[in-house]
Amino acid sequence: MSNETGESLTYVQPFPNIDDGQWRVSPVAGAYPVWSPDGRELFYLGPPTPDLMSVQVETEPTFSARTPELLFGLSGYNIFQNNRRQFDGAPGGDRFVLLKPSVSRQMDDVDALIGMVVVENWFEELKDRVPVP
Repeated sequence: MSNETGESLTYVQPFPNIDDGQWRVSPVAGAYPVWSPDGRELFYLGPPTPDLMSVQVETEPTFSARTPELLFGLSGYNIFQNNRRQFDGAPGGDRFVLLKPSVSRQMDDVDALIGMVVVENWFEELKDRVPVP
């Protein structure tokens, strides 16, 4: 991600040989990129709401990127909070994890940024509460 043009855009560069090229993958604004587990897809936040975008890429024999596609909109998710990416892809490549602030707190409330609730063994509790016929 770079804002060298004055707008956040998503690029790909080889590593560690960063002087071997740079390819822009977001045609318009793009921020907080993350690779898919298999390395064949790049996800990033794009305008306008923001939206989660996906772009298929190939790295051999040379780098190429297809036209980005909308995966889903993220209105209601404050995923630009504190200039940190608030989403990630799951290791299997079939799900995403998104952080969403509590609706009971104001978005500028510092306390809303300080806690996290982790529920363990929720499936066992679900089985107790919802009997299977």
